[in-house]
Amino acid sequence: HENVNFKMELNDGALFLEDHGFSFNLTDIKMGHHSHAHDEYEWHDENAVGRGHAYKVVFRNSKEPKQITSNNATSDYCNYFIGKDESKWASHVRKFREVEYTEIYNGTDIRYMSDSRGMKYDFIVHPNGNYKDIQLEYIGTDGIEINDGVLIVHTSIRDIMEYTPKVYQIV
Repeated sequence: HENVNFKMELNDGALFLEDHGFSFNLTDIKMGHHSHAHDEYEWHDENAVGRGHAYKVVFRNSKEPKQITSNNATSDYCNYFIGKDESKWASHVRKFREVEYTEIYNGTDIRYMSDSRGMKYDFIVHPNGNYKDIQLEYIGTDGIEINDGVLIVHTSIRDIMEYTPKVYQIV
């Protein structure tokens, strides 16, 4: 999609990074393990129905990132051959484990990181920034709640836990 700058693979879906937020696309993991030709499985079932749930997190009142950098490239890549228009195809698209957007708010960056355990993101508030600028809007969830300081995002696939932010200063 033209709004997506990067895609990060998750164990049960994908995270799509955009200028003003990100989107989760979660899949029912029981179905996903058997649906890829490059897996060791050769399993096909015409009656199988996969389930998914997508939701978006918007950085309210954010700016266009001043710079977007990617680090920690994986050894594999993706090919996208969608539709008949070859000008929209893309091959050998690199994947990265870390992406950073600078100045999404005055004096504030965001860094996305992924590994085998999942993904996390850090807001980096520089001395000229204000943490109060950071406002997240969740769109497309089945509800959200805070329980013991943990933000729980409900979806039709599973609950996503966002733990209490850690604050530290590097001197």
